[in-house]
Amino acid sequence: MWDEGYVPAVAAIGTLLMSTLLLLTLLVRYVRFPPSMDPAASGMIRIKNLHVFYQTERGPVHAVRGIDVDIQQGQLFTLLGPSGCGKTTTLRSVAGLETPQQGQIFVGDDLVFSSTEKTFVPPYDRDIGMVFQSYAIWPHLNVFENVAFPCAR
Repeated sequence: MWDEGYVPAVAAIGTLLMSTLLLLTLLVRYVRFPPSMDPAASGMIRIKNLHVFYQTERGPVHAVRGIDVDIQQGQLFTLLGPSGCGKTTTLRSVAGLETPQQGQIFVGDDLVFSSTEKTFVPPYDRDIGMVFQSYAIWPHLNVFENVAFPCAR
């Protein structure tokens, strides 16, 4: 069904779908609460000093290098950068599919990962949906249906 001409398009669509779904899922989760005007209020997603390393045949790779992000409710946020800069690894860490070596991740007020407190909430308890890139979309569904698929209960 898929020929090689579709591979770059499918990868790009997968990345877009994954980012969009994460944003939509979090917006749906928190839309029932009014946005706080208090500047000290916690963010919808907070990432503090996140570090992720991989071991490869060529040696260690520092995939995510100490990022700090505070995304407020209702704020649109984009991870933008060249291939290999850690965008997908960061999203996978927020979703619980990667285990960072250092840092903290909050979803709303919930601490879902902390290296210092030895906290790791598994993906199925994070209330986050994710559409994977590269061939993990349903070819018989349109873009909206692929993005909405994990939200169906």
